[in-house]
Amino acid sequence: MSYLVRLGLVGDDGFMISKHLVELLTPKQDSEKLDQELDRFSERYSAILSAGYDVSIPDNPMGVVHFQPHEVIAELGLPTP
Repeated sequence: MSYLVRLGLVGDDGFMISKHLVELLTPKQDSEKLDQELDRFSERYSAILSAGYDVSIPDNPMGVVHFQPHEVIAELGLPTP
């Protein structure tokens, strides 16, 4: 259990530490409004991290080709958690 405590997943009292996880999608690669969708992604990503939540960004959900998270985050100059 000490490993989980060091990771911050379990408190000293042994109870799991709960943190909200928010899923966020990157824009689709065939988007016709790419600039708008990148702006919206940036706003949402920043708001999620500012609120202290963790963000989950799947790649190609449901088989639809999206931009890779690391590409979008680097291109927009966003911080990594």
